[in-house]
Amino acid sequence: MIYSFGNGHLFQMNPSKVNDKIIYNNSQFSYFEFKKDSVLYRMNIDY
Repeated sequence: MIYSFGNGHLFQMNPSKVNDKIIYNNSQFSYFEFKKDSVLYRMNIDY
């Protein structure tokens, strides 16, 4: 399931596996990934 806020941010999760991970994109280059026991901040940079 993906929900877009209209300002470039989006929320992504798998409804059948809520405990797996939740991803929150706050820009086209970076996002937060929430898992059961960790929070990751990642950046996507393509050359």
